[in-house]
Amino acid sequence: MNIVDINPWWKTARIEEEWKQLPKRLIFSEVESYLNERQIIVITGLRRVGKTVLMHHLIDRLLQTKQKEHILYYDFDLGDERLEEVFQKYKEATGTDFKKEKIIVVLDEIQKHKNWENEIKAWYDFTQIKFIISGSASLFIEKKQKKALLEEQLLFTLLLYLLMNIFY
Repeated sequence: MNIVDINPWWKTARIEEEWKQLPKRLIFSEVESYLNERQIIVITGLRRVGKTVLMHHLIDRLLQTKQKEHILYYDFDLGDERLEEVFQKYKEATGTDFKKEKIIVVLDEIQKHKNWENEIKAWYDFTQIKFIISGSASLFIEKKQKKALLEEQLLFTLLLYLLMNIFY
């Protein structure tokens, strides 16, 4: 799939209506409060609990304050490309120098990408990229991220948050 097709806001300056119509997840405000922080935001949870919806709503919020070309979304369900390849396609499509500009990179289903933790750590350490990542295999992603990213991330487990709001 073409990178421009999965980032329609580069042309329209807004997320697609199908995402906008879905209800905001309960954790939205809490995650939103960290959008301007340097740490990596990690959203974990079981499949079908709303991680991708949450990410699109965060993108919608970011579009209110950031240049539309400075927000990159990639879903590893579409293929397991190295981040360097994804960033090159991004640069070719937008003309944005991701090594110099302050951009936001939203990566969905990160657990499907081999060696993701080391790649993100390297990009985080040597660029100004703000990462928002999600994964559905909670135990897998939490174990690997703690090893590589240490205290550089903010972890939001969507299922736990949803359960707390239902039962308390």
